[in-house]
Amino acid sequence: MAAEDGTAMRDASAPERRGKPLTVLELAPPPGHGGSERALHETAAALVRSGARVVIAAAETPSALRLRATGASLAALDLDTRSPLRIRSNARAVAALARAEGADLIHARSAAAAAAGLRAAEETGAAFVTTWSEPDEAGMLARPLFDALAAGAPVIAPSDHVAAHLREARGLGPDRVVTIPRGADMAGFAEEAVSPMRALRMAEALGLAEDARPLILSPGRIAPGKGRRLLVRALARLKAERGADFTAIIVGEGEGAQARLIEAEIAAARAGDVIRLAGPAADMPAALMLSALVVAPATEPQLSARILLEAQAMGRPVIAADHGAARESLRHGASGWLFPPGDEAALAAALSAALDLDESGRAHMAMAGRALVRSRFRLEDTIARTLEVYEAAASGARSAA
Repeated sequence: MAAEDGTAMRDASAPERRGKPLTVLELAPPPGHGGSERALHETAAALVRSGARVVIAAAETPSALRLRATGASLAALDLDTRSPLRIRSNARAVAALARAEGADLIHARSAAAAAAGLRAAEETGAAFVTTWSEPDEAGMLARPLFDALAAGAPVIAPSDHVAAHLREARGLGPDRVVTIPRGADMAGFAEEAVSPMRALRMAEALGLAEDARPLILSPGRIAPGKGRRLLVRALARLKAERGADFTAIIVGEGEGAQARLIEAEIAAARAGDVIRLAGPAADMPAALMLSALVVAPATEPQLSARILLEAQAMGRPVIAADHGAARESLRHGASGWLFPPGDEAALAAALSAALDLDESGRAHMAMAGRALVRSRFRLEDTIARTLEVYEAAASGARSAA
């Protein structure tokens, strides 16, 4: 088993070499897909450490440029399109790039990228792997894109929830789907890893340096379906029941229109003294360190739930809507609470229960959360399994050639 300090991860995750180093062409997700972008960054860095060659096709954005820090090569290519003409053009560009780099494997991390990547893999003979990281769509323009995403051999599902959808709605057998949950870095998301200075800087950034109230933190993209307006209403109910003895901060980047709706909800509830909307947290481990609990109130099922895992790795109790990947990412009553999706009163009750935990209760929840992450959701295990899939897929493609 790999050590939690990450030192063993480089050896455990290195794919076996059969002749030349593995060359992987990664097709990046669209900008703003935070979880998928992080997964790409982590996988690319691990591949480079293992001795593989990595080329990433991505639009020229600040987030994409940061991928250079992994040691991968970048190729400027905007794959975020549903235009059949642009997809054909992108397929030719991906095929040319795969031939020039001698790619053994093409990995598409979005439906639009898969539409171009599948054609390129068929032309070049490269293995084709996909990760299903966005909700399925059946519209006229979307259907061929998601059909391509389902054509991966295999398709990586980031949760059991996604794997079930691929079996039931897409008819994919167990030989076509590999479930690899997103993992938490237990070395980075640990109380002992966050220095007092880091915590102080984050407290100042969030306006908490002189606020001693327990912090309810809700991290993640500001987008429809994330349940933040529901959270505001539940927090307003909580304030009415117990007063302003807590503070809540919603942190994340995303849609301006959705942020304005949340701000309007806060104003309508007259809850600005207990609820604030912030931008993305520059240091998420430090933000989690400051929190008393973490809530993910999504009104739509989420495909992965890494923030819940990272919060539990930090020893924080978590609250989440009982659907999607959240259902498999915490232990109800042990490391946190699940509530019926959309149920404002149930969410308020769970928030109140979390705030009322005594020191012993918090310690037991912290132990249960860390044990869950350690047993099922470690980042090094996620990466090792991903690289095993790559090597198996590339070996299969070479044998078939």
